Amino acid sequence: MAVFHNQASLIYRGLTTRSNVTTGELTDTAGFAKTAVSQDYAPDGRIAYALSLQNDGTEDLNALVVTDDLGAHSDEKQTLYPLAYAENSLQFYLNGVLQPVGSLTVAPGPPLTISGLDLPAGANAVLVYEALVTPYAPLGDMAKYYRDLGCKGVGEVTANLRILDPLVQNLFKGVEESGLPLTFHLSPYVGHDYGLVDDAGLPGLELSLQRFPNLKFFGHSQTFWAEIGPIKSREERFGYPKGPIEEEGAIVRLMRKYPNLYGDLSAGSGFNAVSRDRKFGIQFMTEFQDRLMFGTDICQPTMPTLRPLANYLKELRASGEISETVFQKIARENAIRLLKL
Repeated sequence: MAVFHNQASLIYRGLTTRSNVTTGELTDTAGFAKTAVSQDYAPDGRIAYALSLQNDGTEDLNALVVTDDLGAHSDEKQTLYPLAYAENSLQFYLNGVLQPVGSLTVAPGPPLTISGLDLPAGANAVLVYEALVTPYAPLGDMAKYYRDLGCKGVGEVTANLRILDPLVQNLFKGVEESGLPLTFHLSPYVGHDYGLVDDAGLPGLELSLQRFPNLKFFGHSQTFWAEIGPIKSREERFGYPKGPIEEEGAIVRLMRKYPNLYGDLSAGSGFNAVSRDRKFGIQFMTEFQDRLMFGTDICQPTMPTLRPLANYLKELRASGEISETVFQKIARENAIRLLKL
């Protein structure tokens, strides 16, 4: 039996990743080769493929089936396809002569399947078709590339998409492969300003924490930190809920259950979360002292949201309400450790 392996390359935002591995076995009288007309792929582009088949035997080969996995990359969570068959692009040549394609059955898939191909003895056939480049390129190599250049993390991720959107999940998968942490901004709904979207109670975030256990998620923004306590109204997801926290919210539950969830305390939202109920905030910071980080939100020392959090943490340290150990971890040590500074 003859074994064939064919591979093209996918260039996505200036980076190249291998794609479209074709592996299979044919009878020893048949030959098969796959060629990418262009070796360069670009976002939203088209790429043409030529599949060449040769029957060197003395018997006809009938009802052959050709498949193309369209660059599928998958794990136990999902399968994504960097390529999609371009409808009606197939051309069929037999011994160099263009043939009608009506005798063939094309299932665009993915994966692409072309069936009903008859290859007479001694004949050769060429199948030519185009594929469209989709947004679902494997991103692990890209994230590793920037990691190796010195990048310390990814984010703040602010795309206004559902957190379970395949595009977002593909990003999480690629970043997890790189070992970098990821900061995300949550938003209450699609169309509201910016940020990934999840429902109250953060079910999409929980599923993402389950799917990507080796990805460190740094939570941030009003919609995220509002969940330190129960959400009592729709409006609370937009801003800075006030008053005592009478019951633990989704963030506390998720941080206890998933060690890959961390808290970015920057901006008014993080400060509000740990200060609106002083006793609760102190307990929260003490319990999760290894997974909370002081931040400035924007790299600007005069940022108005910087001082309240900094002054509050120093006040708690001075009063003994948080220990020096807790203060140092939140103020600097956790960031140094997690970002490998």
